[in-house]
Amino acid sequence: MKRLIKYILIALIIVVIVFVGLTMCYERLLYKQSYQSSYTYDVSIYADSILQNVELYIPLPVHEGKSTIENIQGAEVVETEHGKMLKISTGER
Repeated sequence: MKRLIKYILIALIIVVIVFVGLTMCYERLLYKQSYQSSYTYDVSIYADSILQNVELYIPLPVHEGKSTIENIQGAEVVETEHGKMLKISTGER
């Protein structure tokens, strides 16, 4: 009888451990599926005089080596030593 109770307790512990493990895996899967990010850039440049030949590099969010930003008027996406960046140039005026 004591042996039977021992086996039942061991089986119950194993079931609880498996249930907790599966619950944790499921919650992690739900978290990965619902994970979202958004990026907002606000850039303001103030100068005491007129700026000439200015190039501004803004880092782009990249997921699995690809960026969703491809073409923006007055800017271009360039590959730098620090990754993909948005290059904005003023040119000479």
